[in-house]
Amino acid sequence: MSTASLLGAPRKLFLFLAVLLTLVIVSGGSFTEAQGQRHASMYVYTYGSGSLSEGSGRAMLYVERIDLRSIGYDVLPYKVCFSGSAIPGTDFYVVKKGSSSPVSISSNCFTDSWSSKWYQGNRYYIHAISDNVPDANEEIVATLSADSGNPWPSGYYLVPHLSSFRFTISGG
Repeated sequence: MSTASLLGAPRKLFLFLAVLLTLVIVSGGSFTEAQGQRHASMYVYTYGSGSLSEGSGRAMLYVERIDLRSIGYDVLPYKVCFSGSAIPGTDFYVVKKGSSSPVSISSNCFTDSWSSKWYQGNRYYIHAISDNVPDANEEIVATLSADSGNPWPSGYYLVPHLSSFRFTISGG
């Protein structure tokens, strides 16, 4: 096992625990659904890392869920939509980790799904496209939501403070 692999495992565990602690702190120790009738047990959130420069670098977008009470490990779709001054396909494109093809973005959104695990995280690389024209910094806002055609079942909670993440493409 390489040194990089050994150092990466503690970092991932720390990041996972930090997000979990944030969920507990933000919620004041308990989450409730909008109906106020049940406690949520599946927490859904997104975050990112990395920096982008026009034509180089890539940022990582994480879309994750964690089940704290085992409500079932459904394969469920979610939607990620982009807003901001950067335009998908013109200023940036997105590739799912493990794939070599960009995801298909339609109307500034793409749909994907989690597999059937108690903890599931999908990772996406956001790549800036060089247009060889000096631009001011451009902003990408990635926002996570349930797919409107297939809503999440009872027990899912999208953490409001962790439902979107901002990236900046530094102008060239």
